[in-house]
Formats: sequence, C-alpha cells, structure tokens
Amino acid sequence: MPKPSATIDPMRTLQADKAVLEARRLREAGKIDQAAALAAQIVQAEPTHVGALRLMGQLAMQTGATDIGIVCFSRALAVTPRSLDTLLELGNALLAGQRPAEALTAFKKGLTLRPNDGALFRGLGQAQLDMGNRADALKSFRKTLSVLPYDQYAAHMIAALTGEASKTSGGYVPDLFDTYANIFDEHLTGTLEYRVPELIRETLLARQATPHTMLDIGCGTGLTGAALHEIVAEKDGIDISPKMVRKALERDIYRYLRTGDAVEAMASDANLSGPYDLVTAADVFIYMGPLEAVFAAVARALAPAGLFAFSVETVPGEQVTVRSSGRFAHPTPYLADLAAEQSFTILEQRDIQVRRERNLPISGALYLLART
Repeated sequence: MPKPSATIDPMRTLQADKAVLEARRLREAGKIDQAAALAAQIVQAEPTHVGALRLMGQLAMQTGATDIGIVCFSRALAVTPRSLDTLLELGNALLAGQRPAEALTAFKKGLTLRPNDGALFRGLGQAQLDMGNRADALKSFRKTLSVLPYDQYAAHMIAALTGEASKTSGGYVPDLFDTYANIFDEHLTGTLEYRVPELIRETLLARQATPHTMLDIGCGTGLTGAALHEIVAEKDGIDISPKMVRKALERDIYRYLRTGDAVEAMASDANLSGPYDLVTAADVFIYMGPLEAVFAAVARALAPAGLFAFSVETVPGEQVTVRSSGRFAHPTPYLADLAAEQSFTILEQRDIQVRRERNLPISGALYLLART
C-alpha cells in the first residue's frame, strides 16, 4: 500500500484538490468516462490523494468494476485508516464483490470508531446474512432500525428474517420502485441485461399459445405487456408502485390498471377477478417471499387450462431465502409443492440468467404452469 510522502508540496496538493472537484462535477453531469480518466490522472500524479482514490472507487462501483473499487478504497484507507466514510465504502464494495468476511471486518472496525452508526450496522447485517448467520444479521438489522427508525430496508429485512409477514413489501418495495420508475426500463434492460418478458414471449410462441386475456402481476412500467402486446388482446395490470403504474398507463396497452397489493386486489376488485387465459409475474416474486397466497389467488383467477408464467431467483435447498439484496430466492422443491397444491401442471421449468448485478450474473428460473 502506498504511504504518505515525508514532504508535501502544498501547490501540488491544491492542484489535485481542484482537479478532484472538476472530476466530481463531470460525474454529476453524467460524464462518467471523463470523470474516471481525470481521477486516474490525479492518482497517477498523487498516489496517496484520498479524495481522488475514493472518487475512483465510487466511479468503479458505479460502472460495475467492483475489484477496482475495492483496490481504490483499500488504498485510501491505508492513508486515512480512521475514515468512517472510507470504511463504509470499502465494506459495501467487498459485499458487492462477494467477500462478506472481509466486509464484516471493515464494518466492525467502523463500529469501534462510531459504535452507534446505523449505516455500519446495516452493512454488518448484510455481511452476516451473506455468511449464513441469520441470527446475528437479525440483531444487526434491529440495531439499524433502532438508530434509523425510518430505514425501510432494515424493516423489510427484519420482517423477512422473522417471518412476521407473508408479504414483506411494507413501504420498502413501493418506495424502491417509485424512486426507480423514471430510469427503470433503460437500466433494467440495458445495464442489468434483463430479458424475462422476452423469454416469456418466446416460451408462449414456442408452444403456440394463444391467450386472449392476461393479468400482469407486478406490471411495473409495462415491459411484459409490451413484449406480449401482439400475442394477447386484452391485458390488465397491477403493481404496488404508483409511479410505475403511471408509466405503464403511458404505454396505452392495458385495459385496466390498478395500484396495490396483488393478492388483496385480486380478491376485492371485480376487474381483476378473471377468468384469465394467462397470468404473468416477471421478476415479482423476488420481492414477495412466501408465495402460498399469490399462487392460490392466481389459481382462482385463471380460466380452465389457463397459463401461469413467472420468474424467480433460485437457491439450493427447500426453504425460501432472503438475500442481503433484500430480494428472495425460491428453491425448486418449494415451487413444485406449491404447484401441486394448487393443481398446476409444470409445463416448463427453464434455468435462466435473471439479470446482472455488479457485473455478476444472477441465476434464476422461468416457469410456465397450466391450471388443471
């Protein structure tokens, strides 16, 4: 690790500081490549400039270059080992790089410097969960919430880990997607390489399925509806995020749109009671955890021989698992049992890459079920 030089040139330091401010301005203006190039120049000239190292790390994380981010934050921390901000950035980068044990060390060191920091407790809980220590993770998320009572992620994780709610959305999921609505399509299909709606379309076409009516659970901005627009004549949609529903409305492809919880709305809203020839849930169940209630609701809403297409993130074993991302993963035996309980036949079960996250593929599965 580079060490601070014995002599410091005040003029060079001042020039480097000004250059860092300019690189930050470029970043804020969305000129990421230019900001990264300038930050690299500063670090080359001043290898121990903490501001430039941290900025390089932040830019690396923003572009998915996790390994570079870890190196930059580590070098910055070597210069200022008691920097809480750098410890937090390093810990989060290590989490993204799937190095939870090292992240745990960074967060714990931060807590020795500030014992009541909610962000450090949140990171600690994520690291503990990634290491399989659910009990300690729960304690850390509870500590997070005691320090930051409005931290909806911590509340979501507590509910998921305790099984206190069959739907753990609370305010976390609606707020997450309300914030995301304006950039959702471009980020999901571009940066994250999300193709589940197209895969559903390909699956239906391969089977020469001709559904006339469709309910799109978790319709979001309408990506699935758009992918199936020429296949399905009448489409209804529901989503928990009001801003996402407004975006879907702009597509003008849905017959009826509703904001709210899917299971509750299907039970109370005559416009969503069916019968439907097709129900879709693309990347929805990853935010719902246990699926007993929604499978039962779909079974009631489907017409005889109706189809049910959905995607999940997968995990070994037999138990639904919450991840530090805040999303749930569903094992194959669990889904097979649910299908049998609701008299569904599994027509297709296909391993897929659901998306990419931090340049790493997220494994999942696409299912096509039929009501029998």
